[in-house]
Amino acid sequence: MSREYQGWLGIDLLVDLRTAEASAELAARFSAGQDFWFKAHGAVLPVTPARAHVTLFQCQGARVDPEESWNTLEAVRVLALGDAERPRGPITVCEIVLDRIGVQHDKYLFWYASRTPLLTTLHRRVLRDVVDWTKPSERAENIRQMRARGTMLRKQELENLLQYGQRYVDRQWMPHITLAYATERFELESGRGNRVAAVQQRHRGFARSVALCTHSVGGRIEEVLYEIPLG
Repeated sequence: MSREYQGWLGIDLLVDLRTAEASAELAARFSAGQDFWFKAHGAVLPVTPARAHVTLFQCQGARVDPEESWNTLEAVRVLALGDAERPRGPITVCEIVLDRIGVQHDKYLFWYASRTPLLTTLHRRVLRDVVDWTKPSERAENIRQMRARGTMLRKQELENLLQYGQRYVDRQWMPHITLAYATERFELESGRGNRVAAVQQRHRGFARSVALCTHSVGGRIEEVLYEIPLG
């Protein structure tokens, strides 16, 4: 019997080098205070330079069988390749279009990706395999703790937590690359609308692989446990 992986786990699309470099440059600028589209309270920690990624699903307190996770990654690969256009030049698999930067959950600076039909298909395929990552009793306890902290949960978010142990799935899922994490909070600088628009230029990249990873504070990937190339 293979050992389980436990902890804060995610199934992630690791992006191409050019996209990773663009994300790292933005993260460094924000963390160094070189741009002030967003005002940060507390320290600003860049999170993308090591492994820029778009998460298809992540969950804390997960328990994952390695063989089952490998099957999930392979299913994602097959779907991505099946959708790929095959011109005379190189194959483009799973294009990722980043189009705007914004604050999410007060603490995270996201570079949002367009929710393409393929990304949605890959996300929903992963959801089929992650319902057993946490136990029902653990999900219920998580909800109890969130309510004790005063967290407001919409009906669909509550249903998502009960089924998957994660609030932001399916229609609530927002594909993105996390650029930075504020130890306290971010807020939009007033009167900076034009400058914010300037950093919302579109960037086209692609997913180079799909991986099972461990995560830590701020959305960082700590370790790539399994990885399957796309293309």
